[in-house]
Amino acid sequence: MERILVIDAIKALDREIDLNPLKDGSTSKKKPGRKKADYETVQREAQLAADWERARDSGTYKPEFAKQNEMTPENFNALLSRVAKRKTRSDK
Repeated sequence: MERILVIDAIKALDREIDLNPLKDGSTSKKKPGRKKADYETVQREAQLAADWERARDSGTYKPEFAKQNEMTPENFNALLSRVAKRKTRSDK
């Protein structure tokens, strides 16, 4: 008998407590993926990519260029990839 009362009490509490704070039925507040870059970031990254192309043509190694700009080679490669994607999207 006591078990039934406890179970009924738990069910009543579950109905009162809204476990999903979002009213639209979604389960997550965040969108997946990277946030869209603002104008200044896009311009800065494009300028850095252009500087890299000039440095590459003059014989500078990519890890050395990345280190001069206080970046790891992996982060620099990601930056170059983002700039290239933006360029191909704008060409369409």
